[in-house]
Amino acid sequence: MKKRGLFKLKYKAAILVLLVSLPCVAAIGTFACMAAKRHVEMMTRVDYTGSLRRAGQVVLDEVAHVDRDALFLGRTVFARRVAKAVGAADPVQLSESLRSMGVLFGEMMAVSPRYVRICLLGPSGGELLRIQRGQNGIGTLRLANLAGKATPGGTGDRTDPEGRLNVAVISKPRSASPASSGPLLRFVAPVLSNDARSGLRIAIDVSSRDFFNLKKMFTIFQLKDPGELFVVDAKGSYLHRCGKSSAAAAGNLRGAYPRALVSAILSGGQGEVSFRDRKLFYSTLPIADHFHLIIGLDSPGGPVEAPLRRFDHFLFYLIAATLLVTWILSGIFVKPILEALETLHEATRGISAGDFLVRVAIPGNDEFRDLGEGFNTMARAIWKKTEEIEDASREMVYRLLKAAESRDEDTGMHLQRMSRYAAAVARKLGLSREQTEAVLRASPMHDVGKIGVPDRILLKPGKLDPQEWEIMKRHTTWGARMLEGSRTECLKLAEVIALTHHERWDGSGYPRGLRGNQIPIEGRIVAIADVFDALTTSRPYKEAFPLDKALAIIRDGRGTHFDPEVVDAFFEIRDEIISIMEECKDVI
Repeated sequence: MKKRGLFKLKYKAAILVLLVSLPCVAAIGTFACMAAKRHVEMMTRVDYTGSLRRAGQVVLDEVAHVDRDALFLGRTVFARRVAKAVGAADPVQLSESLRSMGVLFGEMMAVSPRYVRICLLGPSGGELLRIQRGQNGIGTLRLANLAGKATPGGTGDRTDPEGRLNVAVISKPRSASPASSGPLLRFVAPVLSNDARSGLRIAIDVSSRDFFNLKKMFTIFQLKDPGELFVVDAKGSYLHRCGKSSAAAAGNLRGAYPRALVSAILSGGQGEVSFRDRKLFYSTLPIADHFHLIIGLDSPGGPVEAPLRRFDHFLFYLIAATLLVTWILSGIFVKPILEALETLHEATRGISAGDFLVRVAIPGNDEFRDLGEGFNTMARAIWKKTEEIEDASREMVYRLLKAAESRDEDTGMHLQRMSRYAAAVARKLGLSREQTEAVLRASPMHDVGKIGVPDRILLKPGKLDPQEWEIMKRHTTWGARMLEGSRTECLKLAEVIALTHHERWDGSGYPRGLRGNQIPIEGRIVAIADVFDALTTSRPYKEAFPLDKALAIIRDGRGTHFDPEVVDAFFEIRDEIISIMEECKDVI
């Protein structure tokens, strides 16, 4: 029988768990991924814009610091003396005041190393005094008179009378000092004297490289590769930058980014834009009236997207772990169900094979245990009914056979003894329980063909003549013919036994003269049982032989009349044979 059944159910259960868990986990994972992506993007944006805002605040703090220094210089007594000398047109007093002012400028520059130069501008814009840091240290480069010309290269260096600071960018400073390389930021504040209309101003020029100190600002960004941090003026010209970007070689934003992007950056405010595989964050810094700077961060997309990629990896492993745990838990809970079904399946197969004594034991305290108990109850009921049917069938067969053999009153309990002898030998030879039971049921029909033997031959007290003997031998074929064509296993086996129980091991038997293993094992077993019972019981033509003589005749027939293995098995259960013989004696 081809094995089928619950191994397929195992795969079905696994597929069911997979089909249920995968969409659920996929839906949860997709939702979590989308939510996490939005969260990561928001947190990244907050982190970058917040860091950029803090960097911008550092710049504004620097501006406020320079603003305080410029206003301080414009309010000193030395500045007022210069204003007074300018107002009185007194060259001597102007020279002394400028000399004192130069000392103050030098001290201020020594205290704050960020300053490149400090100038005192006259009413016409010409430099009355300039102190700057050069290759030889801090020194006065020029003392000018009131006729000095306006300072070239500076823009927006006028201040209003109220003292508000103006800032300008000097893109091409005249000094070639390394300290002033690159663009300068000029901070201009008025000299506030008794005569507010003196027109004198303090100008502080600071190198943009030292002023912004972007390398220091990089510590604000907790990133391995934040990209390029830059500061540009309102026209988009770089004042300073550091880091790496695809636009590192450009001198102006317009040469580094598309026109629409540059317009968005220079329009003011703050924001975030994507450019190729990069992210650009920018913020506007209001420095003074009508003057502002833009600080920006051009960051590669990798560091920005790194948290999201890390979350994607985490989510992948989380989904895999969730599926694994789901399958393990499903296996733990489904396994007892499958085992219970497998137990029931095997028991059902046993019943279908005729094993009505099979029982199932399902642990637990659930419906499957109840199902197992119901199955056992059903099996017991089927076994009981089957036994009743089989008992009725056996009884009917025995009654018919007894009726058939009633013509020979000396046979008595022959059928009972002979069938039990045959079953005992079959069991000793190792035949299965089903085969042994079949021999027990079929062997009583071995001589059913004697119905066709005339009474004059069947009941003849003496020896049969050759012609009578030939008629007697036909009972084997007559019996086989009477039993042939049946669909029941018992009658099929009875047909074989009826035809072959008079065959002999050496081939001298009848009706076909079969030899050795050509004789079916059931025929060989019934042959020895039939002969032994015939020897130990009285018949019309003879008296019963003593037990020892009957056993000796059986032993002498080993290898000639009987199968040697069957004879050996017979003698190994001699005590059981004798017990059956004593139990089923003929009633006189």
